[in-house]
Amino acid sequence: MPQKTALIIAESFSDNVGDQAIAYAMRQALEDREYAVKNIDYTGKLQKSRNTSKPISNKFWRNLKHRLRLLIGFFWAIKNLPIIWDTAIKQYDLVIVGGGQLILDNSKFPLALYLWIKLLGRNNGNIYVVSCGVGESFCWIEKILIKKALRQSKGIYFRDIRSIENAQRNFGVNAKYCPDIAYYLSKNIPSKQNVNRAYVLGLSIIDYRVYIRHASEMSISPLSEADYINKWAENVVTHVRAGEHVALISTTEVDQRYSEEVFSKVQNTCGDKVSLYPKAENWNNFIIQLSSCDSLLSGRMHGLILAHISGVRPIPYLVNKKVEAFSDEYLSKSLDEILLNIDLVLNEIS
Repeated sequence: MPQKTALIIAESFSDNVGDQAIAYAMRQALEDREYAVKNIDYTGKLQKSRNTSKPISNKFWRNLKHRLRLLIGFFWAIKNLPIIWDTAIKQYDLVIVGGGQLILDNSKFPLALYLWIKLLGRNNGNIYVVSCGVGESFCWIEKILIKKALRQSKGIYFRDIRSIENAQRNFGVNAKYCPDIAYYLSKNIPSKQNVNRAYVLGLSIIDYRVYIRHASEMSISPLSEADYINKWAENVVTHVRAGEHVALISTTEVDQRYSEEVFSKVQNTCGDKVSLYPKAENWNNFIIQLSSCDSLLSGRMHGLILAHISGVRPIPYLVNKKVEAFSDEYLSKSLDEILLNIDLVLNEIS
């Protein structure tokens, strides 16, 4: 009997350790269910690449890029349509879009979701959107594209109650719940062993663009980029003066550059009480770095998840509603409860 085939569409080749953890976990979950799995990148990347872009700190250019996101998305679609088509014309026993925050109002994601599901639907009737997050607001064209895509899928499972509510409000679709698939990694990650040493706080400084993008939804008046960096530097000094060792730890290339800036500001003041870790090359490397920490303060949801499953106390930095939902819905649950819910969903659709 031929082996069942599965296609996973996610941010498989992102430099973000969280995206890598998601793709690996979903693949592992389906391989455990005896599928031959193919991973394809949601936005058409053919291999993992380093993010060398610099944050756009000028407010005018940030706003202009956001307003032109549909035009940028159109050119992205022209470039990537052959890659999507070449994958979509094949038949699979199971197609999963997810997990991750794939339903967002950016230049690529609404078109990507629509094209993948529309073209795959010609030869595949078993398309599921699984363990995804949903953003807060969308323009009318994005709503149409996403609504059409979601309604063509066979099943929709979002990773938190907020995403389920956002999908109902923006697209009029009813979704079920599936926890974040990255928690599936906990099946193979041993619990952290406590050792007798000084307390170490892992601290992840998040990309300024992420902070700016979500400032309005968090009802805060955003700092300038310089003040933002200085605030993080002050935060490091405060923890060191409280007797903690601070390890600057990053899950993306851009986050790493901010960590380097903060490190340069505090090195003379804090001396050997602050460490700068290299950017983790993959999720497994990040787990190894976490093993030296007692807690992790971060605004990256999947950095917090990897801490949670490693036995390192996650301390959410509430930079957006996604992290707020994680803090509200996950930290009070046991890993066994989360894993049970993931297995129930995957057994139902596979």
